[in-house]
Parts: sequence; structure tokens; C-alpha cells
Amino acid sequence: MRCFVAIDLDPELRSGVEDLQKGLKGFDVKLVEPYNLHFTLKFLGEVDNETLERITSKLAEIASKFEPFEIDIKGVGCFPSENFIRVVWVGSDKLSDLQLAVNDSLNILDKEKPNLHDVERQPISHLTIARVRSQRYVKEIKAFANKNKSYKIGQMIVNAIKLKKSTVTPKGPVYEDLVTFNLSKRE
Repeated sequence: MRCFVAIDLDPELRSGVEDLQKGLKGFDVKLVEPYNLHFTLKFLGEVDNETLERITSKLAEIASKFEPFEIDIKGVGCFPSENFIRVVWVGSDKLSDLQLAVNDSLNILDKEKPNLHDVERQPISHLTIARVRSQRYVKEIKAFANKNKSYKIGQMIVNAIKLKKSTVTPKGPVYEDLVTFNLSKRE
């Protein structure tokens, strides 16, 4: 099954993202549905049941090393670059320690199983708000990102990470929570 590790956006902040997304309408983008908004910590790709058990064990270990913390959700950016845009996102720099812990722990599995991979080698904590279908409006999207590089959505408490399953359908991806790992640092 196709899996990834994520943090769901607090539902109270969805309207702020939706307000921001309005500025992208008409630019040949697919806006991410409010109920699908999340921060991807690591995309895993196709995972078999044996590897899934190992991932679950590693994620439980990581969650036990972090206590809940607050993040600011702000700033618009683009992947892979401003001149060729495929994804428009909102960031949070306070997720980097958790994201690095997830990546470092699960990269050990990458070496053992080639089906696990990183889309980005230097992870940037981000919440995808739109996927760009064509480069027809790249100048307008770049201007949107520059105009909103300090745009603030709000703050939320990160208290859990989730292992999610992604099923690709003609209407878009369907995400299912497989396991939730509550952050619970133990001394």
C-alpha cells in the first residue's frame, strides 16, 4: 500500500488556508481540499506489510522522544523552483526537528528496501495547498507566492504524527489514518 507520515492541520485553521487558496483560482491549479490538508513529514511510497510493521515500531519510538509543541503556519513557497512550479505550499520551520527524526529513522529502511524514497533530499516542512497542472500561469503563481511569503495562517499544537495510507482515485487522493502516534516524551 502507498503510505506517508504526516501531521494533520488543525481543523480550526482550514478557513485561513481556504482564504489563501482563493488567490490561486484561475491559474490552472488543483486546490487541496480542506479535509486533506496536512504536513508531510516523509513520503514512503509502496510499503509491504513486513516493512509497515517496522515503520510503525520506529514511529512509536520517535513519538516517545517528543512532547507536544506549538508551530506557526506561515509563508508561501513553491516546489521545485520559482521558475518551474508544481506545488504551492505554506510552511512551518518549527517542524524541522521532528521531520529530521522521522527521516533519519526511516532512512535506515530506505537502504534495506529500495521502495521507500524521499521526494526531497533536504526536507522542507510544508503543507501543500495547490498542485500546478501547467506552467501557463507560472509568472502569476510566482507573484502570488512572493506577495504572500509572510502570510500567516495561525498557530497550532502538534501532539501526534500519523501513518497514513493514500489511495489514488480519478477524483483525487483519498487518505486514511492507519496509526496515530501521540507525542509523549518520557524522561
